[in-house]
Amino acid sequence: MSKLTLKDLFAAKGKRHLTQVFVRTPSEAAACEEAGIDMLVAAELHDGQSSDYVGIRKAAPNTFLTIGLAINTYAGQAEILRNAYRLMGVGADTLYCGYGIPTIKALADEYIPVVGHV
Repeated sequence: MSKLTLKDLFAAKGKRHLTQVFVRTPSEAAACEEAGIDMLVAAELHDGQSSDYVGIRKAAPNTFLTIGLAINTYAGQAEILRNAYRLMGVGADTLYCGYGIPTIKALADEYIPVVGHV
């Protein structure tokens, strides 16, 4: 199975169901890829633990990966953008963002694929 792209996701809308699983470890990511899961989600966590994003990407190189930006963690859009670039650099295909519309727009203006939450 080849990794989905954003174009694939838009083309699948209304035509096929996709699977998505939240993972915290590379072993979970590897199991999901082996099982044929379409998309993975990993997130910055508030419990003092951080997912191993590099390990997750290496364990599932052919699976679409969304990484969620932790809410109420960053001091302003500049810090959010810095961390967004860092997360894209470790292999995220898109970012999940629970911040407001101005922040989502700022990410989109930088051509960072972003999933908003309203």
